[in-house]
Amino acid sequence: MFCDIVDSTPLAATLDLETLQSLIDTYQQQVADCVARYDGFVAKFMGDGVLAYFGYPQAHEDDAERAVRAALDIVAAMPTLRHVDGLELACRIGIASGVVVVGDSITVGAAGEKSVLGETPNLAARLQETAPRNGVIVAASTRTLVANLFDLKTIDPLTLKGVGSGIMAWQVIAARDDASRFRATRDPSSAEFIGRDAELALVLDRWSVAAAGEGQLFLLSGEPGLGKSRLCETMLAQIATETHAEIRLQCSPYHVNSPLYPVLRHLERAAGLVHDDTPAIRRGDFARLFASDEEAERAILLLGPALGLLDAVPADAAPSGSKTEVLVLLQRLLIAPAAEHPLCILVEDAHWIDPTTQELLSLLIERLGNQRVLLLITHRPEFTPPWRSPIHHTRLAMNRLSTRACTSLIGDLARGKRLPEEVVRQIVAKSDGVPLFVEELTKSVLESGLLTEEHDSWGLDEPLPLLAIPSSLHDSFMARLDRMASVKEVAQVR
Repeated sequence: MFCDIVDSTPLAATLDLETLQSLIDTYQQQVADCVARYDGFVAKFMGDGVLAYFGYPQAHEDDAERAVRAALDIVAAMPTLRHVDGLELACRIGIASGVVVVGDSITVGAAGEKSVLGETPNLAARLQETAPRNGVIVAASTRTLVANLFDLKTIDPLTLKGVGSGIMAWQVIAARDDASRFRATRDPSSAEFIGRDAELALVLDRWSVAAAGEGQLFLLSGEPGLGKSRLCETMLAQIATETHAEIRLQCSPYHVNSPLYPVLRHLERAAGLVHDDTPAIRRGDFARLFASDEEAERAILLLGPALGLLDAVPADAAPSGSKTEVLVLLQRLLIAPAAEHPLCILVEDAHWIDPTTQELLSLLIERLGNQRVLLLITHRPEFTPPWRSPIHHTRLAMNRLSTRACTSLIGDLARGKRLPEEVVRQIVAKSDGVPLFVEELTKSVLESGLLTEEHDSWGLDEPLPLLAIPSSLHDSFMARLDRMASVKEVAQVR
């Protein structure tokens, strides 16, 4: 990510040097804070320009998304950097994704800087030059990774110095608010649901028990890509013909310290709150969630600051209610639909849950006994659920797919046409039983041009090279390698 101040030369001519330096320092600190918020790395300050990496020194499975979210935060913060003379500070941001090699330090001391080999930083800098005032431009390589997470606007093909002509790029408009991270990043209908019949039957059985009036807690664990969310989506699709209610609480890796983040986002969606609406309009929409005016008024006082329902909140205002009262209110709101219909509350990615939401779920679990509620919680193996085991409690750890199931999945993705045995063998070996890897590797091979589509099969005209890691999986693989530092060097050598 490359970020630069707009019209910095006129600023230098207008302000004295000390004032300008103070303004630049404040801007750089703001950018650094936004980058750090998403585990990025500020590589270099270049006057009023900032170069940042996401994926170094620590890789994440969503580094492209982190870069774009950091960029939007930077843009949102720019109005706060207005100078006392009325001068508005604005920036331009360019983002590109790709593989680079980070070498040794090329200087020493506080100004030390890592040498970087690769075209990506240069592309990001050139894209930044084309961005509008307080705009964010992303390269095609980044757009591929984040297209379903943000609203993007296509711009005319660009001619970039040192890069070329006809370069495709997109302007980021805003982040999308989706109730399910899986739905935002994956196409649930992209492949048949294969190899999980036993797991699906177990979840459906617990749902039927819950729907009959015996509340159930179901904890579903598994590594990334094994299909936890897909299993939940399939289960919900199976019961779609039944009269029931659904609540989705999506935990976020960017809000692990934001109290009640997934619950507040659910309330915003349930009430239909629009970001740009006035507090008065938001209050009216929110009040419709309640049966009485008195209950609505109290809820507005308790949750107003967090949901933007109040016209003004003094910085030193005392809380209008205790934490216990807030949790009791939210517990009542979450469980209320069960009075009319069986209810499934799906909590996704609990390994990113904030402490207050965790406490709220503990209170909710205590009341599950005679409620028509299935509380379905997904998490990764490194997360240890803190909740005590009630009577109606199930734990399921998802395993990797068998070779047979992987082969069936590959056949489905190949539209039922037979693939050469060598291709299937490589995909099965490299995917290691992870359904996400099977899917992405298969798609990558089918789109590579190495195969020729025939009437009932795919032909391979030349020896199959070693399968490259598709861009959709690169971040995920790098994150796994970084978690296993001792084998990273071995993997690089291979």
